[in-house]
Amino acid sequence: MITPSFSLTATERVLPSLALDFTTGALDPRVTVTRALNTATRVNSSGLIEAVNADLPRFDYDPVTLQPKGLLIEEQRINALAYSEELGNAVWTKSNASIVDNSTTSPSGLTNADTLVENTATSTHSIQSTASVVGTPVVCSFYAKKKERSKVGFGGAGFNAQGFQAVWDLDSGTVFTNIGGRASIQALANGWYRCSVAFTPSNASGSLILLCDDTGSNTYTGDGTSGLFLWGVQTEAGAFLTSYIPTTTTSLTRNADVVTMTGTNFSSWYNVGAGTWYIQTDARSGGTILTAGTFTLTADATTLKKYANSYSTNQSASSLVIGNGTAAKLSYYKQALLAAELQALRA
Repeated sequence: MITPSFSLTATERVLPSLALDFTTGALDPRVTVTRALNTATRVNSSGLIEAVNADLPRFDYDPVTLQPKGLLIEEQRINALAYSEELGNAVWTKSNASIVDNSTTSPSGLTNADTLVENTATSTHSIQSTASVVGTPVVCSFYAKKKERSKVGFGGAGFNAQGFQAVWDLDSGTVFTNIGGRASIQALANGWYRCSVAFTPSNASGSLILLCDDTGSNTYTGDGTSGLFLWGVQTEAGAFLTSYIPTTTTSLTRNADVVTMTGTNFSSWYNVGAGTWYIQTDARSGGTILTAGTFTLTADATTLKKYANSYSTNQSASSLVIGNGTAAKLSYYKQALLAAELQALRA
């Protein structure tokens, strides 16, 4: 609930007819969430990545501070890479490197993260898998944690021909090199980071994860024992990063979250004549402001009067005024939306 910073008398005070706070970790019973299949994940209140079953809300938390972030609402996405947590599988080609399976605790809290270990060659030391995502924006990501090596690079089919390079520093938690793409890094607990890069490949894209030396070079003489920890690799078609989609034998789809309030759950509080909406959201992905709609009011499938689809650079709220009309439903939807609070104020 938003509390005004100034005093109001009893006659001056106007209370909202609806106030939904998505940072409480509990969903108002008037709100319905639908999402097919058990393929979605979230960061839970312990800072761990966990699966969420179909038709259940995904209340997301900051993996470092453990503070609630709100209700996670995303569009449909596909992780095009198989065996995202089993890098020792034969679908992952090893070049002057090997994988030690299940060698440490991953961001899921399970002992299922692998170690990428270099050999003694003077060359690149890498693992690679490909996916058929061509000529459209993609985001490639993986979770990494330093061991003897603290710098990790990324490339692959469709990258090198474009002069693409990305290197991340797992000591400082920063992007070390970024040429030809839009690289970012997100901190998790226990020294883990999620490294990601967005770009448009010229041919079949995938993941080529490379060990780098202290200078950030991916070509060097290995010592036969050094490496770093890896887990949760993802290649998804889209312009921005979304939540992790674990895969096994094949690619996997995370279906869209659809969050609605309909029927008397809506009409019992909605003022047909007029009203004011206030919505506070975080619609960012890797520092990029998204421009998708936050919510819409509809009457007989017709958009009613206004549509909120703008965000300020400081992540402050978008608001709009609703004019006369009869609304049947309120829908929250679209991509990478962490809705903190929504209020409907009677006119």
